[in-house]
Amino acid sequence: MLQDVLTNEIMKMKSYFVAAAVGMLALSACNGTDKSATTVPAAADSVKSEATIAQSKTEIFKGMLPAADADGIEYTLTLNYTDDNCGTYNLVQVYQNNDKSSFTDDGSFVIDKKDDKRYLKLTDSKNNSSVQYYLIDSPSKITLVGADMKPAASGLNYSLTLQ
Repeated sequence: MLQDVLTNEIMKMKSYFVAAAVGMLALSACNGTDKSATTVPAAADSVKSEATIAQSKTEIFKGMLPAADADGIEYTLTLNYTDDNCGTYNLVQVYQNNDKSSFTDDGSFVIDKKDDKRYLKLTDSKNNSSVQYYLIDSPSKITLVGADMKPAASGLNYSLTLQ
């Protein structure tokens, strides 16, 4: 009798533990991202296909972007997916001038959709109001755009390619 009571109590405790663990996992997915934007479900033509996610959760994009006071800025953007449409990023910018100044940003990203286009939204972890947007041109190419989601009026190349 006592053994049956103890067994029932242990089973209840296990059920509570499992429920709590599942709840914590659900809440931690993409924590801290802006939920006001529409998140795009994984699709075969998205920047991250489901097959690729199963194999690897990291992508690296590189490119030389224009600069006013240097020969260019070498961008290296590393995306570490925690889900199909979000994760963390590391961005290294190396100015192509005499001293090769470099800057590093870290934060979170989410893939958003606006006007039938997909965008990568980077939010700096040190300054949540510092946001960068990249238009997802194809699975292997993204382009830096302004906060208005439009490319630079200069017509210069602001694209990064998948390595």
